[in-house]
Amino acid sequence: MGAKASKTSGNAVIDNIAGLNLSENAKQAAESLLAQFPNDIRFTSGRRSAAKQASAMATNVAAKRKWIQLTYKDTPQRAALQKWVDDHPEAIRADQITAGLVKVMNSWKEADLRNFSRHMSGDAFDVAPVSGPIGEQIKVAISVLPKLQWHTFNEGGLEIWHAQF
Repeated sequence: MGAKASKTSGNAVIDNIAGLNLSENAKQAAESLLAQFPNDIRFTSGRRSAAKQASAMATNVAAKRKWIQLTYKDTPQRAALQKWVDDHPEAIRADQITAGLVKVMNSWKEADLRNFSRHMSGDAFDVAPVSGPIGEQIKVAISVLPKLQWHTFNEGGLEIWHAQF
């Protein structure tokens, strides 16, 4: 199954579900959404390496310095990343922030990475926001996906549609 390729909100859209590199539960959920909304669903993220996770976060941190603290559950991993941001006010560009966050994440074990973000195990994906009645229908469909562990449509004050399994 494929998803249409395009650009949305500065995020590249993954042009097919295989390209998301998801776990089985997340893959089945993505396929379900695409089957229900083939002309409207645009996946912007699936599995991420530490470097890709840091890069995705850095863009948001550059816009909002407390984004990590406002977005992620309170864990030692969140605290370590937010501390790095707070300790480096000179890091204002996304590339500078990415480099610092990667250094922090590279010290973590695999379980720590997954505990911080399900993207890192392929157990999460993001969908480009859709406005209007179709967008509302998609939100409902996301909220009832099988094996959904958590979802949000707002991360740290930014509109980001996220589902994790």
